[in-house]
Amino acid sequence: MSAMCACGGSGGFASIVADAGGTSDPGVTDAGLADAGTADDCTGIVPAVPASASAFDIGASGGQSCSVALTDSSGVMAAESHTGTASGAAAQVDWHEFDARGISAGSFTGGVSLSPQAVGFLGLQGNAGALSFDWWNGSGTLKNLTPVGDGTFAITIATGFPSGAIVVRNTSNNVLVQSFDANANLVNSVPIATTSAVLAAAQDRSDLPAGQGFAQAGVLVVLANGQGVWVDLVAGSSGTPFAIGTGATAIARALIGGGVAVRFDGRWTTAVSTSNTLSPPPPWLTDGSDFVISRGGKAYAVTTPGSNVIPLAVGRTTCGSITLQGATSVSVGIEGTVIGSSGSGGCGKIFWSKLLQ
Repeated sequence: MSAMCACGGSGGFASIVADAGGTSDPGVTDAGLADAGTADDCTGIVPAVPASASAFDIGASGGQSCSVALTDSSGVMAAESHTGTASGAAAQVDWHEFDARGISAGSFTGGVSLSPQAVGFLGLQGNAGALSFDWWNGSGTLKNLTPVGDGTFAITIATGFPSGAIVVRNTSNNVLVQSFDANANLVNSVPIATTSAVLAAAQDRSDLPAGQGFAQAGVLVVLANGQGVWVDLVAGSSGTPFAIGTGATAIARALIGGGVAVRFDGRWTTAVSTSNTLSPPPPWLTDGSDFVISRGGKAYAVTTPGSNVIPLAVGRTTCGSITLQGATSVSVGIEGTVIGSSGSGGCGKIFWSKLLQ
C-alpha cells in the first residue's frame, strides 16, 4: 500500500501499520546488493512543497480513528477508518474514496491491506469462514471477486509487479502463493511444502531477460520459522528455504532494480537478492519506517508514523527531505500524492496532489 501494507503476526491495528520495536540483528553478508559502482544521482529528486494544500474529511462515525491512506494511479484516494483494533490482513475496516480534488467518490468495506492499481484497489473481503479477493473501482463499486478460501490461517497480500497483487496464505497443510491480475482474476497458484506461518511477502522488481532469474515472477515469502523462500510464479516452483531472520511481525518491500528489504518487529535487518544473498538494508531505513517507490520509479519516499517529514533517497543515498506543515503523519500514494492526517483521530486529511510523481 503503499501504503502500503505490513503483515502477519499478532496485535492490533497499530501494529499492522507501524509495528515499531526491535529484535537482534541476524548477521548479514554484504554482497553489494544495492551498492553498485555508479554514484547515486539526486538531481531533481527533492521537490519544493507548495505553500497550500487541499483537504477532505472522512466523516467517520463516533469512536472511530483513521490511519492508512493511499491512492491508485489515477489519483483516487482511499482512506480507512476503524473502531477498536483490527488484527491480521483479513480484518475488515471501512474505506472511504475521494477523487483527486478531494470530493467524496464512494466507500466499501475491505481488509486493512489494499493493493492500489491503475484503476481502483485490490483487497480481501469476508470473514474467517469465507474470504474473497476483490477489485473495487474508484467509486467504491465491487467490480470482480475471486474466492480464496477461509481466513482462519495466516494470510498476507503484496502489490504485484508491474501490476496485480500476490496473496500468500497458510492452509491446513501448506503455504499457497497466488497471483492475481489488476481485475482480481487468479493467474498463478504455487504451493510451498511448509506449515510455518506466513509473516510477509513481496514481489521482486527485477527486469531481466526471460530465463535469467525470476524476471517479474519471483516472490519472496517470509515465514515465522526464521526462513525465507523464493517462489517462481511462472515456473510454478519454490526454491530452497534459507535463514532470513526472526520476529513476531514482518513486512517486506521490493527494492528498485531487484531484491527485497525485510523488517522484523519494526527494525529493518536485511536486503535479500533472488540468489538468497543477504546484505545490509539501505541506511535510510530507520526503525519503524516504511517506504514507497516514487519520483517515476527513481527514488524512495520514506515515511514514519506520527512524522510529517519524508526523506527521499536514491540507492543508498539520502537526497534530502520535505516537511508537510499542518500534518501529524503522512503517507505517499503510488502516483506521488502525499496525504497527511489532521484533526481528531486523524480522520481529517490534507493532501498535496502528485507532489512526488
